[in-house]
Amino acid sequence: MTYAKFQAYFEESAERELAQYNAMPLQELLRQARSGKLGEYYQIWHSIAQRAVATEVTDFLLSFLSSSSSYLHRYHCASALISLNGLGASGWEAHHLSAEALHPVAQNLAEVRHQLSAG
Repeated sequence: MTYAKFQAYFEESAERELAQYNAMPLQELLRQARSGKLGEYYQIWHSIAQRAVATEVTDFLLSFLSSSSSYLHRYHCASALISLNGLGASGWEAHHLSAEALHPVAQNLAEVRHQLSAG
């Protein structure tokens, strides 16, 4: 399979997964995320970011980011957290909260927690 075919397959699969998540009631979507049923294409985080309210998911997202889950799930979770809480305006990017090899993630998460509690 060429890279172009793989990318097309991945994008089509991700679109289907996002549609599946968006069709679920939000509470079921959150239940699945909390139980570790995260899907294959990282779309659960995009659905959460599109549909949830920050106050109902921020604690869970911060907790997930502190877990030992795979990098790409933590990256997309960080993206959802940033989107829901308007953290991009403060310069936060998903890799700041997920890429432990490049950034002091634990320190950054503590700073984000403080920023959210103060604001």
